[in-house]
Amino acid sequence: MRRLRQTPAVDYGESD
Repeated sequence: MRRLRQTPAVDYGESD
């Protein structure tokens, strides 16, 4: 539940 940027959580492989 962490976002480095305004990119979709799918890009990090983590659930929003």
